[in-house]
Amino acid sequence: MKLTLFPLLVALTLGGCAGTSPEAATPTDAPRAVAATAAQLQAQRWVLETATDGSAAPMSALFGGGAKLSLSFDKESVQITGGCNSLGGSYSLAEGGKLSVGPLRATLMACAPELMAADQAMSSLLPKLTQATLDGESRLRLVAPSGETTVWVGSPTAEARYGEAKATLFFEVAPARVACQHPLIKDHQCLSVRRLSYDANGIKQEPTGAWEPLFAEIEGFEFKEGQRSVLRVKQYERAQPPADASSIVYVLDLVVESELAKP
Repeated sequence: MKLTLFPLLVALTLGGCAGTSPEAATPTDAPRAVAATAAQLQAQRWVLETATDGSAAPMSALFGGGAKLSLSFDKESVQITGGCNSLGGSYSLAEGGKLSVGPLRATLMACAPELMAADQAMSSLLPKLTQATLDGESRLRLVAPSGETTVWVGSPTAEARYGEAKATLFFEVAPARVACQHPLIKDHQCLSVRRLSYDANGIKQEPTGAWEPLFAEIEGFEFKEGQRSVLRVKQYERAQPPADASSIVYVLDLVVESELAKP
């Protein structure tokens, strides 16, 4: 299966007037929403927590099929994962947290209808969200002029934790784990992977390596027995690895292909 491409201003004003009771005043310890900056967006990976439409009704389609949608920003592009396919496009962030998202592209993989519906709902919604604010350091609110509101919870990106990536690799992951030796875990099972490469036109080449156990897990990748996957991963180096872990860290960047293995 080849990777195929195709082409958040609501201001909440708390009105005050003479005679307002103290009980109605905003608590002084409540988080104050501030306009997000590009550096703040890029420093964290954002997982969707809640979503409501212009009538404040839950947008349940975004969570269908167990979807756990997340946003990742770099200097020029935004990527959405956690549904069926990976979605991505360009974005810009102006002063005051004014967000603009360009046309989205997507990988084309077939999944459960609910997961595909979550992708479609987010693909339609994200370009409408034109205001980005932060409630504290790790809660992002993206809002549309028509009232749609999404709240995302952040966690530090791999770059924030490990520094610059050392390499970008392509792994084909076999549909079954294999036995491998671990100094602290008896009967340990590892992912079985082999290296892949792509030419300048994005055409997959013949595998460049033999199948071998991968002793480290791939952060962000959920292995499913019986499912073959091709992944684009970033390799990082951990400065002070724990005794039971490697200094090399692999982090999922993109699911390029995914299919049920043939019997």
